[in-house]
Amino acid sequence: MPAKRQLKQPHIHLFACGIIILINLVLYGNTLSPEFEFVYDDTHLIVENPLIQDMGNLKQILHDGRPLRTVTFMIDYAVWGLNPVGFHLWNVIWHILACLMLYAWLVRLQTMGIWQTRETSSFLFALIVVLLFAAHPVHTEAVAGIANRKEMLVTVFFLAAFYAYLPNRLGWDMLSTVAFVFALLSKEVAITLPLVLIGFDCCFRIQTWREIKPYVPRYIMYFMVAGFAFANYISARPIYIGITFLVALTLPVIVRWVSARSTATSVLFKTGAALSCLFLLIPLIKYAPHLPQISKNLTERFLYLFSAEQTRGLTYDRVLFTTIRSFWHNLQLLIFPANLSADQYLIPSESWYEPAVLFSLGLIILVLSVMIWSFRRSRLITFALGFYLINLLPVSNLIPAAYFVAERYLYLPSVGFCLLVGYGLWAWLINKRFRPLGIGVLALLIGLYGFKTIDRNGDWKSNYTLWSAALKVDPNNPHAHFYLGNVYRERGDLAQAAHHYEQSLKLEPNQIRTLTNLGNIYFYQQDFETAIQYYERAVKLDWGKSGLNREYVYNNLGTAYFYRQEFEKAITYLEKAVEIRSDKPDIRCNLGQAYARTGQNEKARFEYQTALQLAPNYPEPYKYLGLLTYQEGDFAAAIQYWERYLQLAPASPSRGRIAQFLNQARRKLSP
Repeated sequence: MPAKRQLKQPHIHLFACGIIILINLVLYGNTLSPEFEFVYDDTHLIVENPLIQDMGNLKQILHDGRPLRTVTFMIDYAVWGLNPVGFHLWNVIWHILACLMLYAWLVRLQTMGIWQTRETSSFLFALIVVLLFAAHPVHTEAVAGIANRKEMLVTVFFLAAFYAYLPNRLGWDMLSTVAFVFALLSKEVAITLPLVLIGFDCCFRIQTWREIKPYVPRYIMYFMVAGFAFANYISARPIYIGITFLVALTLPVIVRWVSARSTATSVLFKTGAALSCLFLLIPLIKYAPHLPQISKNLTERFLYLFSAEQTRGLTYDRVLFTTIRSFWHNLQLLIFPANLSADQYLIPSESWYEPAVLFSLGLIILVLSVMIWSFRRSRLITFALGFYLINLLPVSNLIPAAYFVAERYLYLPSVGFCLLVGYGLWAWLINKRFRPLGIGVLALLIGLYGFKTIDRNGDWKSNYTLWSAALKVDPNNPHAHFYLGNVYRERGDLAQAAHHYEQSLKLEPNQIRTLTNLGNIYFYQQDFETAIQYYERAVKLDWGKSGLNREYVYNNLGTAYFYRQEFEKAITYLEKAVEIRSDKPDIRCNLGQAYARTGQNEKARFEYQTALQLAPNYPEPYKYLGLLTYQEGDFAAAIQYWERYLQLAPASPSRGRIAQFLNQARRKLSP
């Protein structure tokens, strides 16, 4: 390794860090306005999430595959309550920390002499890269969208693990593996770290393949930590998080013993390694009884990833074609970040021979060729491209994910892009001939990026601004139409909501959630015939493991038939609703009404009484049990039921009618 180079004047780094913090506050300061609301996924992750409202739920939160984000939300809630400003503030802080960690990592590489070219010998190179990263507009989705905090978290700990990996000393290795675990608990894409470390060493530390041997135990260490973390993710047992940290602290000691050369050092580390092996027995014993279940969960998870539901009903070859096409789309977002949207919608490709697929495939081959070509000329270019490609792999849809393209997916991979662009700009800056051009291009980039970032932040003020902006970018985006329809529905503008749902259906005809919401709108408007049409289209589709409340689609469909006096069909669908969720008192009550209208009084009574067992203070069963017993001539029982109903439902629209029935029942009992 080349001799270390110490950057002089440490206060320069404080000055650089001050610039980084100031730039970020300027760029994202407008997200701290009270006008910014909780939007999109913030609703179910924060506003409607009871787990974050009590510190006693910490153990339950650890069952989550990405618990670190939820823990930070819990802390935010304890400090700020449901004030979005506090949550946005911490998103900005985490983005600043990611930028500072990136700066520290780059400076450390330079002080260690990893990069031997004089072009990278100044702190200005690190500052240029970080400013590009801080200002890039593609990051607004991660920073301005509270729910996307996981992107900053994983980047902070990923870079911290990389930073601590560099010295190749025991204490630093332990810090590195612990940071790696934190990264994996933030988002599972951190699993790429061992591959990035191998690529780094091959570029800057290893001159021949024979030199890789001393590094192999360290690589195995990171892969083992990743394996334990992945087992924890599959098994979803909080105790395994502690075990994973134990493994992360233990393995560096064993690796140090394996790598020790001198006798004295070897004896010292043999003792430590023996103790560490004993510690490793603890997780092995803990894991052993659950290995069959973990294996089963892993198999089910793997099969689910390639299921029709996860692939949006597409065959895998179409997923692959679209994945290849998305490579160019991602590069466009980084190179020309103009058409930014909360939903980067791609129409799935049909074959290899589509021009966009062939162009993107050619671009992939070109990038790989540049990596090979630059390996002997400028390994920094090879490493930057490799960093981007490796970290893009987990979100590239080779293993099907939620979206083909999403701006937040580029947060960590964009480090490689900014490193590459920063290197090119620095090459101009150190050349007197091209220095004015370099300064101009750098100022222009930072200025344009910054202006776009500040402007783009405004899209995240509310769900209305978010999805309206998405439709301006792509008027044929079915998802944006759907979410904007939700906004209008919540506002009570059912006409506009129905319009956007119908536009969404024209673009994606078999979306269960859109069909369901349209059915609900017509149901609320008492247009039961139209509602039934949409509900029946929805229930005929394959729901798979959809998180939608399927029982309520069947419930509403059955209720619509009930209001159309088609009681047998109503019973058919309401019974299906009960099969799915037997613990819903309102569905039980609706089924009881349908039974009562067909003369099946005993079945009706059973459903009403079951509803009361599930929810003793739910008023509706008392109303209908009163009607049932009144019709049977048991006026005393009817009076009791109706009196209880009136106590529990003081504002019910049925109150006046039930009061009349109650008086009639009392007169029937009068002598």
